[in-house]
Amino acid sequence: MTTTGEGPRLTPGARRILEVASALFYRHGIHAIGVDTIAAESGVTKRTLYDRFGSKDELVAAYLRARDERWRARVVAAVEAETDPVHGRWARSPCWRAGSTTGAGGARLSTPSPSSTGPTTPGVP
Repeated sequence: MTTTGEGPRLTPGARRILEVASALFYRHGIHAIGVDTIAAESGVTKRTLYDRFGSKDELVAAYLRARDERWRARVVAAVEAETDPVHGRWARSPCWRAGSTTGAGGARLSTPSPSSTGPTTPGVP
């Protein structure tokens, strides 16, 4: 694996290993899959796997980086496609881009309904 300023650049063999490992990790869990299984399913030797990634931990890190990049790309696409003026303004604000809402668990702003503007139980704020 070679490295560029934008992160690792994968060889075709490394991409294949990462694709197979990603499917296995997603389906069975990271801890349930060993390098023997990944190498066999990828059609490469363990030596090739270790030459490309160095360790299972590095392969897992590459898997998690790739998932993160895909997730972020989907979020950005959804934000950029937002047409509602209120949601769109919020979604394109600098604080969103800076990641200040990552603790919100993907919460989305909505217009309060009449039933959600007051207490649900008398005497409870």
